[in-house]
Amino acid sequence: MNRPIEMKAQRGLRDLLLYAVVGSALAMLALMFLSFPLGAYAFNDPGLGGISLGQQVQALPVFLLGVALLVQLPAPLTLGEVFVLVWSLYLTFFVLLLMGPWSGVLSALRRLPSDKSLSIYSSGALTLAVVFPATLVLAALMEAALSYAGVPVGGLTQSDPRSFFYDLTLAPLIEEVGFRVSFVGLASLAIAWGATRKAGSLRALWHPSRALSEAGVQPWRSGLLYASVAVSALAFGGAHVLYGGGWEAGKVISATVVGAILAVVYYTHGLPAAVMLHWSFDYFQAAYQYFDQVRGLPGISTVTAVGPLASYTQTYVIYAVIFSAVMSYLYAALVIIRPAAARRSAFKGGEAEPAPVHAVGGNGQVGIPEAPGQIQRGRPVRVLPDGRRRLRPHRQGRNHDQLP
Repeated sequence: MNRPIEMKAQRGLRDLLLYAVVGSALAMLALMFLSFPLGAYAFNDPGLGGISLGQQVQALPVFLLGVALLVQLPAPLTLGEVFVLVWSLYLTFFVLLLMGPWSGVLSALRRLPSDKSLSIYSSGALTLAVVFPATLVLAALMEAALSYAGVPVGGLTQSDPRSFFYDLTLAPLIEEVGFRVSFVGLASLAIAWGATRKAGSLRALWHPSRALSEAGVQPWRSGLLYASVAVSALAFGGAHVLYGGGWEAGKVISATVVGAILAVVYYTHGLPAAVMLHWSFDYFQAAYQYFDQVRGLPGISTVTAVGPLASYTQTYVIYAVIFSAVMSYLYAALVIIRPAAARRSAFKGGEAEPAPVHAVGGNGQVGIPEAPGQIQRGRPVRVLPDGRRRLRPHRQGRNHDQLP
Protein backbone atom coordinates (compact mmCIF):
# COMPACT_ATOMS: atom_id res chain seq x y z
CA MET A 1 0.00 0.00 0.00
CA ASN A 2 1.17 3.52 -0.73
CA ARG A 3 2.79 4.96 2.40
CA PRO A 4 0.73 8.22 2.61
CA ILE A 5 -2.50 6.28 2.09
CA GLU A 6 -1.52 3.78 4.78
CA MET A 7 -0.75 6.56 7.25
CA LYS A 8 -4.05 8.28 6.44
CA ALA A 9 -5.89 5.02 7.11
CA GLN A 10 -4.06 4.66 10.44
CA ARG A 11 -5.00 8.20 11.43
CA GLY A 12 -8.63 7.46 10.56
CA LEU A 13 -8.63 4.30 12.68
CA ARG A 14 -6.87 6.14 15.48
CA ASP A 15 -9.49 8.89 15.49
CA LEU A 16 -12.30 6.32 15.46
CA LEU A 17 -10.81 4.56 18.48
CA LEU A 18 -10.22 7.89 20.21
CA TYR A 19 -13.91 8.80 19.90
CA ALA A 20 -14.82 5.32 21.19
CA VAL A 21 -12.54 5.88 24.19
CA VAL A 22 -14.10 9.27 24.91
CA GLY A 23 -17.64 7.94 24.42
CA SER A 24 -17.04 5.09 26.85
CA ALA A 25 -15.43 7.55 29.28
CA LEU A 26 -18.54 9.74 29.23
CA ALA A 27 -20.71 6.67 29.89
CA MET A 28 -18.41 5.75 32.78
CA LEU A 29 -18.71 9.25 34.23
CA ALA A 30 -22.49 9.00 34.05
CA LEU A 31 -22.38 5.69 35.93
CA MET A 32 -20.04 7.20 38.52
CA PHE A 33 -22.34 10.15 39.08
CA LEU A 34 -25.34 7.83 39.39
CA SER A 35 -23.52 5.80 42.05
CA PHE A 36 -23.72 8.75 44.47
CA PRO A 37 -27.51 8.65 44.99
CA LEU A 38 -27.71 4.86 44.56
CA GLY A 39 -24.98 4.28 47.15
CA ALA A 40 -26.54 6.74 49.61
CA TYR A 41 -29.93 5.09 49.17
CA ALA A 42 -28.50 1.59 49.70
CA PHE A 43 -26.46 2.59 52.75
CA ASN A 44 -29.46 4.15 54.51
CA ASP A 45 -31.97 1.48 53.49
CA PRO A 46 -33.06 -0.71 56.46
CA GLY A 47 -33.03 -3.70 54.13
CA LEU A 48 -29.24 -3.55 53.81
CA GLY A 49 -28.86 -5.04 57.25
CA GLY A 50 -25.94 -5.03 59.62
CA ILE A 51 -24.74 -2.37 62.00
CA SER A 52 -27.10 0.45 62.96
CA LEU A 53 -26.83 3.89 61.32
CA GLY A 54 -26.87 5.35 64.82
CA GLN A 55 -23.79 3.43 65.94
CA GLN A 56 -21.37 5.80 67.69
CA VAL A 57 -17.98 6.38 66.04
CA GLN A 58 -15.36 7.48 68.57
CA ALA A 59 -12.24 7.25 66.39
CA LEU A 60 -11.26 7.05 62.73
CA PRO A 61 -8.49 4.90 61.25
CA VAL A 62 -5.73 6.76 59.43
CA PHE A 63 -2.47 5.86 57.71
CA LEU A 64 0.73 7.85 58.05
CA LEU A 65 3.67 6.73 55.92
CA GLY A 66 1.87 3.42 55.53
CA VAL A 67 1.43 2.86 59.27
CA ALA A 68 -2.11 2.35 60.57
CA LEU A 69 -3.23 4.58 63.44
CA LEU A 70 -6.45 5.47 65.26
CA VAL A 71 -7.34 9.13 65.72
CA GLN A 72 -9.86 10.01 68.39
CA LEU A 73 -12.62 12.37 67.27
CA PRO A 74 -13.19 15.56 69.31
CA ALA A 75 -16.84 14.57 69.59
CA PRO A 76 -18.47 11.25 68.71
CA LEU A 77 -20.38 10.99 65.46
CA THR A 78 -22.85 8.41 64.26
CA LEU A 79 -22.02 5.98 61.48
CA GLY A 80 -24.53 7.73 59.23
CA GLU A 81 -23.00 11.15 59.91
CA VAL A 82 -19.48 9.99 59.05
CA PHE A 83 -20.81 8.44 55.84
CA VAL A 84 -22.53 11.69 54.82
CA LEU A 85 -19.39 13.75 55.49
CA VAL A 86 -17.11 11.48 53.48
CA TRP A 87 -19.75 11.01 50.75
CA SER A 88 -20.03 14.81 50.42
CA LEU A 89 -16.26 15.14 50.13
CA TYR A 90 -16.18 12.60 47.30
CA LEU A 91 -18.95 14.45 45.49
CA THR A 92 -16.93 17.68 45.84
CA PHE A 93 -13.84 15.98 44.42
CA PHE A 94 -15.91 14.61 41.53
CA VAL A 95 -17.16 18.10 40.68
CA LEU A 96 -13.59 19.46 40.88
CA LEU A 97 -12.47 16.85 38.38
CA LEU A 98 -15.30 17.79 36.04
CA MET A 99 -13.86 21.32 36.01
CA GLY A 100 -10.11 20.67 35.92
CA PRO A 101 -7.28 20.52 36.69
CA TRP A 102 -6.52 22.23 33.38
CA SER A 103 -9.81 22.22 31.53
CA GLY A 104 -13.38 21.13 32.12
CA VAL A 105 -15.00 18.20 30.39
CA LEU A 106 -16.95 20.35 27.91
CA SER A 107 -13.86 22.37 27.02
CA ALA A 108 -11.86 19.17 26.53
CA LEU A 109 -14.55 17.74 24.26
CA ARG A 110 -14.57 20.89 22.13
CA ARG A 111 -10.82 20.58 21.64
CA LEU A 112 -10.92 16.86 20.93
CA PRO A 113 -10.84 17.14 17.09
CA SER A 114 -7.65 19.22 17.20
CA ASP A 115 -5.91 18.21 20.41
CA LYS A 116 -6.71 14.48 20.27
CA SER A 117 -5.65 12.56 23.39
CA LEU A 118 -4.20 15.71 24.97
CA SER A 119 -7.74 16.90 25.60
CA ILE A 120 -8.39 13.76 27.68
CA TYR A 121 -5.27 14.35 29.75
CA SER A 122 -6.23 17.97 30.43
CA SER A 123 -9.50 16.88 32.05
CA GLY A 124 -9.29 15.16 35.41
CA ALA A 125 -12.73 13.56 34.97
CA LEU A 126 -11.93 12.10 31.54
CA THR A 127 -8.56 10.86 32.79
CA LEU A 128 -10.31 9.17 35.72
CA ALA A 129 -12.89 7.55 33.45
CA VAL A 130 -10.21 6.22 31.10
CA VAL A 131 -7.62 5.09 33.65
CA PHE A 132 -10.01 3.32 36.04
CA PRO A 133 -11.40 0.66 33.64
CA ALA A 134 -7.97 -0.02 32.16
CA THR A 135 -6.42 -0.40 35.62
CA LEU A 136 -9.27 -2.55 36.97
CA VAL A 137 -9.06 -4.96 34.03
CA LEU A 138 -5.27 -5.06 34.31
CA ALA A 139 -5.49 -5.92 38.02
CA ALA A 140 -8.15 -8.57 37.37
CA LEU A 141 -6.03 -10.20 34.66
CA MET A 142 -2.97 -10.17 36.89
CA GLU A 143 -4.84 -11.78 39.76
CA ALA A 144 -6.35 -14.40 37.45
CA ALA A 145 -2.86 -15.24 36.14
CA LEU A 146 -1.48 -15.44 39.68
CA SER A 147 -4.29 -17.75 40.77
CA TYR A 148 -3.72 -19.93 37.68
CA ALA A 149 -0.02 -20.13 38.56
CA GLY A 150 -0.88 -21.29 42.06
CA VAL A 151 -0.16 -18.01 43.85
CA PRO A 152 -3.09 -17.33 46.22
CA VAL A 153 -4.65 -13.88 45.98
CA GLY A 154 -7.44 -14.23 48.53
CA GLY A 155 -10.29 -11.78 48.97
CA LEU A 156 -11.74 -9.35 51.46
CA THR A 157 -13.44 -10.90 54.46
CA GLN A 158 -16.87 -9.31 54.50
CA SER A 159 -18.48 -8.36 57.78
CA ASP A 160 -22.09 -7.28 57.89
CA PRO A 161 -23.13 -5.38 54.72
CA ARG A 162 -23.44 -1.86 56.14
CA SER A 163 -20.19 -2.08 58.10
CA PHE A 164 -18.38 -3.39 55.02
CA PHE A 165 -19.85 -0.65 52.81
CA TYR A 166 -18.79 1.90 55.44
CA ASP A 167 -15.20 0.61 55.36
CA LEU A 168 -15.12 0.72 51.56
CA THR A 169 -16.39 4.30 51.67
CA LEU A 170 -13.68 5.48 54.08
CA ALA A 171 -10.78 3.56 52.53
CA PRO A 172 -10.06 5.76 49.45
CA LEU A 173 -9.60 8.96 51.44
CA ILE A 174 -7.68 7.37 54.31
CA GLU A 175 -5.36 5.32 52.13
CA GLU A 176 -4.59 8.05 49.60
CA VAL A 177 -3.50 10.36 52.40
CA GLY A 178 -1.55 7.56 54.05
CA PHE A 179 0.21 6.18 50.97
CA ARG A 180 0.24 8.85 48.27
CA VAL A 181 0.39 12.14 50.20
CA SER A 182 2.64 10.66 52.91
CA PHE A 183 5.23 9.50 50.37
CA VAL A 184 4.89 11.24 46.99
CA GLY A 185 3.37 14.42 48.40
CA LEU A 186 5.99 14.90 51.10
CA ALA A 187 8.79 14.15 48.63
CA SER A 188 7.37 16.73 46.22
CA LEU A 189 7.05 19.21 49.09
CA ALA A 190 10.70 18.68 50.00
CA ILE A 191 11.78 19.25 46.39
CA ALA A 192 9.64 22.38 46.01
CA TRP A 193 10.78 23.79 49.36
CA GLY A 194 14.40 23.17 48.48
CA ALA A 195 13.94 25.18 45.28
CA THR A 196 11.90 28.12 46.60
CA ARG A 197 11.92 28.18 50.43
CA LYS A 198 8.36 29.54 50.21
CA ALA A 199 5.17 28.53 51.98
CA GLY A 200 3.58 28.06 48.57
CA SER A 201 5.49 24.78 48.39
CA LEU A 202 2.70 23.29 50.50
CA ARG A 203 0.62 23.16 47.31
CA ALA A 204 2.75 20.14 46.41
CA LEU A 205 0.62 18.12 48.82
CA TRP A 206 -2.49 18.94 46.78
CA HIS A 207 -1.09 18.81 43.23
CA PRO A 208 2.61 17.83 43.09
CA SER A 209 3.31 18.37 39.38
CA ARG A 210 1.74 21.82 39.28
CA ALA A 211 3.57 22.95 42.44
CA LEU A 212 6.92 21.73 41.13
CA SER A 213 6.30 23.42 37.80
CA GLU A 214 5.57 26.71 39.54
CA ALA A 215 8.78 26.25 41.53
CA GLY A 216 10.75 25.86 38.30
CA VAL A 217 11.86 22.35 39.21
CA GLN A 218 12.64 19.54 36.79
CA PRO A 219 11.39 16.63 38.89
CA TRP A 220 12.09 13.93 36.31
CA ARG A 221 15.75 14.38 37.25
CA SER A 222 15.01 13.82 40.93
CA GLY A 223 15.72 10.36 42.28
CA LEU A 224 13.74 11.27 45.40
CA LEU A 225 10.51 11.54 43.43
CA TYR A 226 11.00 8.19 41.68
CA ALA A 227 11.91 6.57 44.99
CA SER A 228 8.79 7.98 46.66
CA VAL A 229 6.55 6.51 43.94
CA ALA A 230 8.23 3.11 44.27
CA VAL A 231 8.10 3.07 48.08
CA SER A 232 4.48 4.25 48.04
CA ALA A 233 3.49 1.44 45.67
CA LEU A 234 5.38 -1.24 47.62
CA ALA A 235 3.98 -0.07 50.96
CA PHE A 236 0.46 -0.05 49.50
CA GLY A 237 0.89 -3.57 48.15
CA GLY A 238 2.37 -4.91 51.37
CA ALA A 239 -0.30 -3.29 53.55
CA HIS A 240 -3.01 -5.36 51.88
CA VAL A 241 -1.48 -8.49 53.40
CA LEU A 242 0.13 -7.14 56.57
CA TYR A 243 -3.08 -5.58 57.88
CA GLY A 244 -5.18 -8.66 57.20
CA GLY A 245 -8.63 -8.45 55.64
CA GLY A 246 -8.44 -11.76 53.79
CA TRP A 247 -5.84 -10.94 51.14
CA GLU A 248 -2.95 -13.33 50.51
CA ALA A 249 0.54 -13.10 48.96
CA GLY A 250 -0.59 -12.69 45.36
CA LYS A 251 -2.46 -9.49 46.21
CA VAL A 252 0.85 -7.77 46.98
CA ILE A 253 1.78 -7.87 43.30
CA SER A 254 -1.46 -6.53 41.84
CA ALA A 255 -1.90 -3.98 44.64
CA THR A 256 1.65 -2.72 44.10
CA VAL A 257 0.95 -2.13 40.39
CA VAL A 258 -2.31 -0.36 41.21
CA GLY A 259 -0.49 1.66 43.88
CA ALA A 260 2.08 2.81 41.33
CA ILE A 261 -0.70 3.95 38.98
CA LEU A 262 -2.43 5.79 41.83
CA ALA A 263 0.87 7.51 42.68
CA VAL A 264 1.40 8.65 39.10
CA VAL A 265 -2.18 9.96 38.85
CA TYR A 266 -1.72 11.78 42.16
CA TYR A 267 1.48 13.41 40.90
CA THR A 268 0.10 14.43 37.49
CA HIS A 269 -3.51 15.34 38.34
CA GLY A 270 -3.55 15.96 42.08
CA LEU A 271 -5.15 14.53 45.20
CA PRO A 272 -8.81 14.63 44.00
CA ALA A 273 -7.93 12.49 40.97
CA ALA A 274 -6.06 9.90 43.06
CA VAL A 275 -8.80 9.74 45.70
CA MET A 276 -11.54 9.34 43.09
CA LEU A 277 -9.57 6.69 41.20
CA HIS A 278 -9.32 4.73 44.46
CA TRP A 279 -13.00 5.53 45.14
CA SER A 280 -13.85 3.88 41.82
CA PHE A 281 -12.40 0.59 43.02
CA ASP A 282 -14.23 0.68 46.35
CA TYR A 283 -17.36 2.81 46.77
CA PHE A 284 -18.34 3.01 43.09
CA GLN A 285 -18.57 -0.75 42.59
CA ALA A 286 -20.01 -1.39 46.07
CA ALA A 287 -22.78 1.17 45.51
CA TYR A 288 -24.24 -0.85 42.62
CA GLN A 289 -23.70 -4.16 44.40
CA TYR A 290 -25.59 -3.08 47.53
CA PHE A 291 -28.26 -1.24 45.56
CA ASP A 292 -29.07 -4.51 43.80
CA GLN A 293 -29.04 -6.24 47.18
CA VAL A 294 -31.60 -3.89 48.78
CA ARG A 295 -33.77 -4.42 45.70
CA GLY A 296 -33.98 -8.05 46.76
CA LEU A 297 -31.80 -9.52 44.02
CA PRO A 298 -29.52 -12.46 44.89
CA GLY A 299 -25.77 -12.14 44.42
CA ILE A 300 -24.86 -11.66 40.77
CA SER A 301 -22.34 -14.51 40.99
CA THR A 302 -25.23 -16.94 41.54
CA VAL A 303 -26.88 -16.07 38.22
CA THR A 304 -26.14 -18.58 35.48
CA ALA A 305 -28.49 -17.46 32.69
CA VAL A 306 -27.90 -14.37 30.57
CA GLY A 307 -31.47 -13.07 30.71
CA PRO A 308 -31.70 -12.30 34.44
CA LEU A 309 -28.42 -10.36 34.31
CA ALA A 310 -30.24 -7.48 32.63
CA SER A 311 -32.07 -6.74 35.89
CA TYR A 312 -28.78 -6.07 37.72
CA THR A 313 -27.34 -2.57 37.66
CA GLN A 314 -23.93 -4.17 38.21
CA THR A 315 -24.20 -5.75 34.76
CA TYR A 316 -24.06 -2.39 33.01
CA VAL A 317 -21.08 -1.31 35.09
CA ILE A 318 -19.21 -4.51 34.20
CA TYR A 319 -19.94 -4.17 30.47
CA ALA A 320 -18.97 -0.49 30.51
CA VAL A 321 -15.68 -1.25 32.27
CA ILE A 322 -14.74 -4.03 29.85
CA PHE A 323 -15.65 -2.03 26.74
CA SER A 324 -13.81 1.06 27.94
CA ALA A 325 -10.70 -0.94 28.85
CA VAL A 326 -10.61 -2.72 25.49
CA MET A 327 -10.98 0.57 23.58
CA SER A 328 -8.25 2.20 25.65
CA TYR A 329 -5.83 -0.68 25.11
CA LEU A 330 -6.52 -0.75 21.37
CA TYR A 331 -5.99 2.99 21.12
CA ALA A 332 -2.77 2.80 23.12
CA ALA A 333 -1.52 -0.01 20.89
CA LEU A 334 -2.25 1.97 17.74
CA VAL A 335 -0.79 5.23 19.04
CA ILE A 336 2.26 3.91 20.89
CA ILE A 337 3.23 0.43 19.73
CA ARG A 338 2.67 0.65 15.98
CA PRO A 339 4.36 4.04 15.47
CA ALA A 340 7.30 2.84 17.57
CA ALA A 341 7.62 -0.26 15.40
CA ALA A 342 7.38 1.86 12.25
CA ARG A 343 10.12 4.19 13.51
CA ARG A 344 12.42 1.25 14.25
CA SER A 345 11.76 -0.18 10.80
CA ALA A 346 12.40 3.18 9.15
CA PHE A 347 15.59 3.66 11.15
CA LYS A 348 16.92 0.27 10.08
CA GLY A 349 16.10 1.10 6.47
CA GLY A 350 17.89 4.44 6.66
CA GLU A 351 14.73 6.53 6.38
CA ALA A 352 13.89 9.66 8.34
CA GLU A 353 11.78 9.11 11.42
CA PRO A 354 8.09 9.93 10.91
CA ALA A 355 6.20 12.06 13.39
CA PRO A 356 4.06 10.10 15.86
CA VAL A 357 0.52 9.94 14.52
CA HIS A 358 -0.96 11.14 17.80
CA ALA A 359 0.99 14.41 17.54
CA VAL A 360 -0.82 15.43 14.34
CA GLY A 361 -3.65 17.85 14.98
CA GLY A 362 -6.93 17.98 13.16
CA ASN A 363 -5.61 20.70 10.86
CA GLY A 364 -2.82 18.45 9.61
CA GLN A 365 -0.10 20.26 11.53
CA VAL A 366 2.16 18.55 13.97
CA GLY A 367 1.88 20.03 17.46
CA ILE A 368 3.55 19.67 20.82
CA PRO A 369 2.27 20.90 24.16
CA GLU A 370 3.00 24.48 25.03
CA ALA A 371 1.01 24.84 28.24
CA PRO A 372 -1.76 23.03 30.08
CA GLY A 373 -4.75 22.78 27.77
CA GLN A 374 -2.94 24.27 24.79
CA ILE A 375 -1.14 22.91 21.74
CA GLN A 376 1.82 24.61 20.05
CA ARG A 377 1.01 24.83 16.37
CA GLY A 378 3.78 26.95 14.93
CA ARG A 379 6.71 24.59 15.28
CA PRO A 380 8.62 24.08 12.00
CA VAL A 381 7.79 20.87 10.19
CA ARG A 382 9.80 19.22 7.42
CA VAL A 383 7.72 17.33 4.86
CA LEU A 384 9.46 14.21 3.61
CA PRO A 385 9.24 13.12 -0.05
CA ASP A 386 6.67 10.42 0.75
CA GLY A 387 4.35 12.91 2.44
CA ARG A 388 5.28 12.19 6.03
CA ARG A 389 5.95 15.10 8.39
CA ARG A 390 8.87 15.41 10.76
CA LEU A 391 9.43 17.94 13.52
CA ARG A 392 12.59 19.95 13.14
CA PRO A 393 15.01 19.82 16.11
CA HIS A 394 13.80 21.75 19.11
CA ARG A 395 16.36 22.83 21.70
CA GLN A 396 14.03 24.14 24.34
CA GLY A 397 13.59 21.84 27.35
CA ARG A 398 10.16 20.43 28.11
CA ASN A 399 8.32 21.62 31.18
CA HIS A 400 7.25 18.63 33.25
CA ASP A 401 3.82 20.10 33.93
CA GLN A 402 2.96 20.41 30.25
CA LEU A 403 0.63 17.92 28.71
CA PRO A 404 2.38 14.95 27.05
